[in-house]
Amino acid sequence: MEDSGASLDPAGDAAVASRADDRLRDSKAELSPAGESKRPRVDRWAQWRQAARDFPPPAREVAIATVVGALAIAVTNGIAIAATLSLPPEGIVLRLQHHAFDALQVMGLAAWLALPIVLVARYGKGPPWLGWLGLACLAGVGMFGALSTDLRRQADAAFNGTGAWALYPLYIVLCAQAVPAAYLLGAYFARVGRWVAVPLVVSTGGVVVSHAILRDDYAGVHTAIGWVAMCLFGAALGPRAVVWLGRGRRQLALVVAMVVLGGTAVVWAPPNAVRLQLFREPGAVAAWVLAKTVWRLPSVSASAEPPPIERESEALFRHASRGLPRDPVVVLVTVEALRADVIENRDHDKLLPNLARLRDSGAHFAYASAAGSQTSVSITSLFTSRYFSQLYWDYYGQGRTRFIYAATDPTPRFPKLLTEAGVETHSFVGLIFMSEAYGLTRGFGEEHLLVEGRRHAGARDLMQPMLGHLKSISGGSHFLFTQLMDTHEPYDRGRLKEGSPWDRYLSEAQLVDRWIGSLVRVLKRRFRRRGYLIISGDHGEAFGEHGTHFHTKTLYEEMIRVPLIVWGPGIAKRRIEERASLIDVAPTVLHLFGMPAPEHFMGVSLLPIMRGLATVVQRPVLAEGRLRRALYTRGGLKVIEDTVRKVVEVYDLDTDPTESRNLFDSDPQRVAPAVAAMRAFFDKHRLRRPGYSPPYKP
Repeated sequence: MEDSGASLDPAGDAAVASRADDRLRDSKAELSPAGESKRPRVDRWAQWRQAARDFPPPAREVAIATVVGALAIAVTNGIAIAATLSLPPEGIVLRLQHHAFDALQVMGLAAWLALPIVLVARYGKGPPWLGWLGLACLAGVGMFGALSTDLRRQADAAFNGTGAWALYPLYIVLCAQAVPAAYLLGAYFARVGRWVAVPLVVSTGGVVVSHAILRDDYAGVHTAIGWVAMCLFGAALGPRAVVWLGRGRRQLALVVAMVVLGGTAVVWAPPNAVRLQLFREPGAVAAWVLAKTVWRLPSVSASAEPPPIERESEALFRHASRGLPRDPVVVLVTVEALRADVIENRDHDKLLPNLARLRDSGAHFAYASAAGSQTSVSITSLFTSRYFSQLYWDYYGQGRTRFIYAATDPTPRFPKLLTEAGVETHSFVGLIFMSEAYGLTRGFGEEHLLVEGRRHAGARDLMQPMLGHLKSISGGSHFLFTQLMDTHEPYDRGRLKEGSPWDRYLSEAQLVDRWIGSLVRVLKRRFRRRGYLIISGDHGEAFGEHGTHFHTKTLYEEMIRVPLIVWGPGIAKRRIEERASLIDVAPTVLHLFGMPAPEHFMGVSLLPIMRGLATVVQRPVLAEGRLRRALYTRGGLKVIEDTVRKVVEVYDLDTDPTESRNLFDSDPQRVAPAVAAMRAFFDKHRLRRPGYSPPYKP
């Protein structure tokens, strides 16, 4: 990154420092305190030409710039943490640990980034451009780690996927060039007097924007912004730092400090409670980088067997099937992002009268959970009765519809089992990725795809043809499915077009409720003695809880607790507090048609408990998403483990339904068996294929 003579020759270093010192004195002496010129006007064009001749900046200056920029990032993070985050329940001590570890990690990562530059400066023998090429390659590796998923998505979306194979590496290369470009621009502006304010303002603005936007997602984007801003800011002050440090003890002290900080940041992983705090501020990305590279999941002092899955006995299966209609008509309706409390809250009954009547006249599972907080994950798990890590996920589709799906996973979806048994099966889908090819709902005898492109079909588009089909049915067994997409952000399909997101969301739920009412009337009129309706959300929705909005991002209750109602002949009206899962829907539907569940299903039939023949369901309830996983225990505990961020949370939902007091650190003896049991379950049941591991699905 500089020639070997400049890096090793004390006279050369002294010359660099002298030139920088002269420029600093010139800029300070240019104006008197009164603003009057004390010397001839500076020739700005001469400054620009001199700056060009000084390029590229010496490697020693670049290494020091890395440290200076990291210090600025650490200070900015500290301000953002203090200004935007409430004090944790554990108090000021944890907040101080938060600040200390964030600063340590930022400066430690800077030490590792500066190390190859220092080595080039000390031992490099090649031309200067070779060092800059090495820096660009290092940046390419870093940008790939930070942005690969996002850039691949953008490459697939551009030109409907044409040329994505070339665009994707091109995007990586272009993003990587931002790092050496930031060094060069910062150093260039630093050499032309007052123009140094330009990179300082731009880099500071970038960091502020990174802290302000996308606060609950896109860690890779925050990382890229922070890295480039660090380089730009540090390079702008690099010449001044070189002058201040000189070649004496200060420089030696800096080297020693960075070696210590770099080693400490890697070796000293913070406690679990501190890690959780570190991830509360999205612009402070050092923890995210270290979690993906060197941290390990917190250990527990317990071992456990995986929770068992106990199928109902043949006698119980037959007993629960007794009295069911011979040719049932079963309709399954999932509603996009429908939270459980929308139906649980009786203040909404006037707004949602049809859902309220179903809740009070059918089997209402008050504590039902989706298997994930993303539509593709949750619906695929519902139809396969298996969890995310038990299925094979890979990229599928073209253009904007290309994403990670279980399209090639061979696990049979339960509609296929029904179709093969002679049941007429129809799906009415309003999203392109809900179609059979994408693997979510495979196996229907007839699929009605009622949308093109990425548009979300409305309830009218889906319900009118489904109601028309129901009215045409005479005899035989039938299974119908649809997912209503109206309750999806930006919450603009309901009656309310203005107001809070929550009010507009409820207005969309009201639209869904009207169509549910129409469906119930058709079932009552034509299939009173053999018609069943199952209503659920595919996942929940966040409205600021735990600092998140919309869905996908967490496994907290607002994201995965959903309504589950089963209504029809022989189903007693009752509120059931036994925890259920959408994993159980597939075996329950099969049971309604008199078919036992296959052995590979993770869920079990809910029919015995709905008919009062059982009081508990012997199988674990879990969820997965974004390489997070969760487990509910019968003791009221909920374990959430993030295998990317390497953090563990455990909540007592009986006493802490808002999931605000993490027990993992405060009550380790109580929570350790639950954490161990969850790890044992996923270790035993995960899909094993050579070279495959479950992907991070944004």
